[in-house]
Amino acid sequence: MVEVKGLHELHRNLEELQLALESLHGTIAEIPINPSDPASVEKAVEQMEAAVDRKVAPYGNNKMVAVVIRAAKDEYRKALLARFDTSQ
Repeated sequence: MVEVKGLHELHRNLEELQLALESLHGTIAEIPINPSDPASVEKAVEQMEAAVDRKVAPYGNNKMVAVVIRAAKDEYRKALLARFDTSQ
């Protein structure tokens, strides 16, 4: 018989990942922004990232969550910067 170890931890990590992603459904935060002010846009990005971190804080020790949330914050950052491009 072959004994497979670690499945319980994998299952727990996957459940936490699902919960973390569910916590990001809907409104994450309402952040004031002045679209014509680059500093305001950057501050909004930082506030968005902090809001995401607060939402997923209960899963902070989960490496799977950390990887996915890092990618999500990068996508949110890109979307905000594209939406409020002040270089024009």
